[in-house]
Order: sequence, then C-alpha cells, then structure tokens
Amino acid sequence: MLNTDLLDQEVQSLFQRIRTNLTLPECPPERLEYYIKEHSGFSRHNPMLLSVGSENSQSAPAISVELQRNSDEESGASGEESHFAIYTDGLRESFQFKVDEYVLSVETKGFLETMLDLCKSGSASKICGVFYATEAGAIPELELVRNLTDLYSTSQENCQPSEKLTYFFDLHLNGVEQEHKDGLGTFINHYEQHSLNLSEIHEGFSDSIAAMDTWWNNLKQAVIANN
Repeated sequence: MLNTDLLDQEVQSLFQRIRTNLTLPECPPERLEYYIKEHSGFSRHNPMLLSVGSENSQSAPAISVELQRNSDEESGASGEESHFAIYTDGLRESFQFKVDEYVLSVETKGFLETMLDLCKSGSASKICGVFYATEAGAIPELELVRNLTDLYSTSQENCQPSEKLTYFFDLHLNGVEQEHKDGLGTFINHYEQHSLNLSEIHEGFSDSIAAMDTWWNNLKQAVIANN
C-alpha cells in the first residue's frame, strides 16, 4: 500500500542521484553561482504554483485550503515578509547576487512550465501528489542549495553567508517545509477519508519527481555545454 514513507524514500533517492550528478566538490565558483541563481527561480514562483494548485483542487476543499495556506505563508500574504524577499536579501548581502533581477535559463523556464501544467491537471488527487513531492523534496533540495552557498562562500575571499541567508535556510529546514510536507502527507495516509484516488496521487508525485530530476540534470548539461 502506498504511503508517505515509501514516497519519502523515492525523494531521498532522487536527491542522492542529483548530488552525485552535480559533483559539488569539483564545481568551480561560476557553476555554483549558476545553480544558486537558477534554483532561486523556483523559490520565486513557488507561491504562484501553490495558488494555482489550490484553484484546481477545489473538489477536495481541505487540500485546496492547505495549498493556499502554504502559498500565503511563502508569499507573505499571511502578513509576514515573503520568503523569496528574505532569500533575495540574503543572497545580495552575502554574495551580491541580484536574483530578483536574474533572467532564468531555458531549462528553468521549462521546468516551471511543466510544474504549472501539473498544477492544472484537474485532479485533486494528482495535485496532492505533485505538491507532496515538492514539499518533501524541499528539505533535501534546500540542504543541497545551502551546501552550494557554503562552497561558494569558501571559494571567495572575506565572504560568508549573511545572517539573513542563514535565517532563510534555518526557517525552512527547521520547520516550514516539514510542516508543509506533513500537512499534505495526512491526506495521502488517510486518502479514503478525503475521497482521493491513490493511483492518481502516485501519478502526480511521480510526474513531479521526474520534472525535478530532469531540471537538475538539464542545468548541469547546460552549464557543461556553455563552458
């Protein structure tokens, strides 16, 4: 029987592959910078994706509400500073990266378009699976990106992550992402109570995992081709 423990194993396997593929210890600073800036595109657009997912999952009201709540928390609509604004300030203070002005690559734009299509699948079950993958994946992905920023900092003279950048990572890795993951996981582990289709949940999850896998692989291939 499909459950979140099995899905979590797939997520961990995915990011182990991504880490191995990126060969981080061998990355020059320019490549680290590229990966950091490209990843910021997902952080920037994630609230929009969550909101679209909420709009298209209204056949399961509890899921729709959960996704919109997560969107509001990320975007700052709930009254706090937006998480992307915190991230933007942290990267600028640390490395003078202006990710709010950064033009994303074709690879990242394609990934975001794929995710947007998945958010419009029309099935609340599938959308639940899509976002469980991104929320469960957010923890190992942000650990990866934090590793990228640490490596970049080490490669530069008199450079270290700012307090705001540290706060951004701590905020997400010590609470926010786990809460989002657990919130959606409840629907999966009790799918019958919410009239969800388990095979559609897995389909959405698998499509989302495949999109993330392709994105990170394409980023590496693009940076190699441009060197």
